[in-house]
Amino acid sequence: MLGPIEEFDECSSNSFEEYIERLECFFHANDIEDDAKKRSVLLSVCGSKTYSTLRSVIAPTQPSTVTNTNIVAALKRHYSPAPSEIVQRFHFHNCKQKPNQSISNYIAELRRLSVHCSFGDQLDAMLRDRIVCGVLDEALQRRLLAEPTLTFKEAEERALAAETASLNARLLRKQQHELLPQDEVHYAAHTHA
Repeated sequence: MLGPIEEFDECSSNSFEEYIERLECFFHANDIEDDAKKRSVLLSVCGSKTYSTLRSVIAPTQPSTVTNTNIVAALKRHYSPAPSEIVQRFHFHNCKQKPNQSISNYIAELRRLSVHCSFGDQLDAMLRDRIVCGVLDEALQRRLLAEPTLTFKEAEERALAAETASLNARLLRKQQHELLPQDEVHYAAHTHA
């Protein structure tokens, strides 16, 4: 068998959906396609607490008689009930870039928050709007607002480029500042010679 699969820990930061995604990768890597074998692996590795939860959720049916697909569905309903679309959209629309949060991490957070928003084919427009309205850099925000046909991809590229340019400029200023005292000493030595 390739790769270990630890038991599911509902107290960890990983969701049950992420656990199942990893388990599906494990099945794929180990050429496990049979549903009964998938069920056996899941029931063996999920951990005693998750197994007990499953027994309660599907009682009086025994886990060994339920398909892997139905076990996963039952546990997803238990551990990851469908969130309110309205609440998820509220969180998405109120997400602003935090101090010291990179643009790429901000966009990743927006994508994570959008998962249960049901934006459909409007997702790119919503992401674009949140980038423009949520970035901390006011100069960048003005530049993005000035573009009437701005797409999400363009907003993302411009924001990442502006952040990189800002970081590079700070680095250059820092290096120039560190070199300045030496240059002044060097300049003074030449003018007094």
